[in-house]
Amino acid sequence: MNTILRGNVRKTALAGLLALVLLAGTFPYGSAAQAAGPAGSVQIFYGFVFPTQNDAVPKRIRAVSEQGVVCGSGEVSQLDAGHLGYYALAVLSGSEKEGCPGAGEPIRLVAVYGMIDEGIVVDQAVFEPGAITSFHLRIWSADQRFVLP
Repeated sequence: MNTILRGNVRKTALAGLLALVLLAGTFPYGSAAQAAGPAGSVQIFYGFVFPTQNDAVPKRIRAVSEQGVVCGSGEVSQLDAGHLGYYALAVLSGSEKEGCPGAGEPIRLVAVYGMIDEGIVVDQAVFEPGAITSFHLRIWSADQRFVLP
């Protein structure tokens, strides 16, 4: 790996770590420690957002249940001149908000580009109450979007 690329990777990793530290106190329900709620009823997701060459970094990532209920939302911080993003969000359980998942149930991660658009499902994860999960998202080109099973 050449020196310039290695330096860019380090800068990006440090920026991501800094973004996580800064975002840790900005969850909609308080800090990450407070977000655990009663009996760890919230799951924290965080990670990088990798758009394809022609796609933009989304403005936010939403967690949506199979019933279509929004169970969490987090802003995406743009890094590397908009070629990379970083997000963090707290996902509520069904005991906190009706229609949200219980342990072991799926949650869809949706990339949102505008203020009110429905977004595009980019991946799916399993809800694990109380977990703090590193989950990187790849935004595919329009003909390769994630298809739900």
